[in-house]
Amino acid sequence: SSVVLSFGDNGVGRTGLGITDGDTLIATPIDTTNLVGTTITQVAAGDAHSLLVTADGSVFTFGFNGNGQLGLGTTTNALVATPIDTTNLTDKTVTNVAGGESHTLLVADGAAFSCGSNYAGQTGLGFSDGNHTLIATPIDVTNLAGATVTQTSAGTKHSLLVTSDGEVYSFGDNDRGATGLGTTQDHTLVATPIDTTHLEGKTITQVAAGELFSLILDDDGVVYSFGTNDRGQCGLGPLSGTTIARPIDTTNLEGKTITQVAAGRFHGLILADDGTVFSLGGYTTIATPIDSTNLVGKTITKVAAGDRFSLLLADDGTVFSF
Repeated sequence: SSVVLSFGDNGVGRTGLGITDGDTLIATPIDTTNLVGTTITQVAAGDAHSLLVTADGSVFTFGFNGNGQLGLGTTTNALVATPIDTTNLTDKTVTNVAGGESHTLLVADGAAFSCGSNYAGQTGLGFSDGNHTLIATPIDVTNLAGATVTQTSAGTKHSLLVTSDGEVYSFGDNDRGATGLGTTQDHTLVATPIDTTHLEGKTITQVAAGELFSLILDDDGVVYSFGTNDRGQCGLGPLSGTTIARPIDTTNLEGKTITQVAAGRFHGLILADDGTVFSLGGYTTIATPIDSTNLVGKTITKVAAGDRFSLLLADDGTVFSF
């Protein structure tokens, strides 16, 4: 078994503690009523909902469910971790989950599923309307041609997928070029290959979707971005955005190889292979090393970016936040 802890705003049960009021000011074990005997291998948080994946590929969710983003088959909130409806996941093992503002993405056996709000096409089901998808449903694969999905990321109103052959697909809100398709018009309703003009045949290994911007990482440790850049979150130097993927400004990276990217609402985080963490956004227009005063002797191995906060994990299990 394993222990999951949460902290922050308890509204609508998003911390999984079984309550809906007040704030949890320190990391606190979540309610495990439905988790007996399980081992949690991944956690993910959306705007007001949370997701857990177990070692056997099961998924539990809790928090706000007004758009069906919990995948429970209802629009009722859940105050404790609750198993999702698996009608469309029979005999499948979920390996990756991502939470957006009002939708959820899952990867199971190389296929992508979604649930939640469809209004901007962020669920990739081929339509955009006021209805919600209440259970995990296979996305439209018209453009995927049998490709195997390895990772997905859910932004505020758009989504990204990366496949085993290093291709990136996007769908949802195209505002300000967040989907990297070279346009800012309408919504993209099905997973569509991004514009690769500046990728020069690179193999993409990781994607991160924020609010109206995206970061992607290739297998050489190079970071690209696209979308709105009004706060420098694309890390391009100037504050002008881009509708297609472009390499970020590497002035401060000193030749380091990047191993992970994370995208929050208005900022991004970049992790180098030597454990150095860089941030961009908040009007910091290029990737800049964070203050490491409290990190002496620690090696950071994972980064996560939320709405207006960040988390870092060190190799000795210590967690840092700012």
